[in-house]
Amino acid sequence: MTALRMRLEAFAGGYGSELTPSEVRELADELNRMAGQDGAAIIAAERHRQVSQEGYSADHDDAHDGGQLARAAACYALYAGGVWTLPGRGEIGRGWPWPGWNWKPGGDAEHTLAKAGALIAAEIDRLQRERRRNDGQQSPA
Repeated sequence: MTALRMRLEAFAGGYGSELTPSEVRELADELNRMAGQDGAAIIAAERHRQVSQEGYSADHDDAHDGGQLARAAACYALYAGGVWTLPGRGEIGRGWPWPGWNWKPGGDAEHTLAKAGALIAAEIDRLQRERRRNDGQQSPA
């Protein structure tokens, strides 16, 4: 067991944290994986996780063509920066594009920013696919 995991488990168990022991272990594992990586690599890893574990494929993202991915990214970034604070766990501020149960910031600012960056990458990819589809539908002049 890593020193980080031991400290997180002690914190969660000793101070009534809102994190469950399994969430603490998951967070510790993720933080250990992220150690030593630059921001772009962390964002790429988070995007890979979103696709492989959450099922947020290109088809899924293409269904969100009203700016939802960009708005979600902005909310996570503002939250990580301390600009957007929430009155209580589970309460979502204005701008969040989905139901409250979809609000899942990371355990710290770095992880929450990784989620924001991955959502920005997903939105850029979606916009590029949309542009290619639209370019293909235009009739030649």
